[in-house]
Amino acid sequence: HYFMWPPGADTYINSDLIGGWGFLTGVGLVFAGMRKYMPIKANLVLLVFASTFWGFETFMELMHSIIFYDPGRMLALFFEGLGYLLLTFLMIRESPTQKRSDIERKE
Repeated sequence: HYFMWPPGADTYINSDLIGGWGFLTGVGLVFAGMRKYMPIKANLVLLVFASTFWGFETFMELMHSIIFYDPGRMLALFFEGLGYLLLTFLMIRESPTQKRSDIERKE
């Protein structure tokens, strides 16, 4: 078990559901990156799933670092997750949110 906090919810947090959520989101982002055209709604859903997942992971790493006073590994993973979260927010900001003819996907 990787996460030990909050007590009573650690079984759910360490479940395959959370890991599958992150895995499928990552596969979806790779798939979207390889396509020349991606529907705007599908792009939005993938980016929302990615930002939600990384927000959850970042919060859990920070809480473990504070509660268990592990300033080493958990705090380092918090900053790594925060970087991924900020990168996801940057992708959301740069992502086209409406159909425009002047936006072309770079190949």
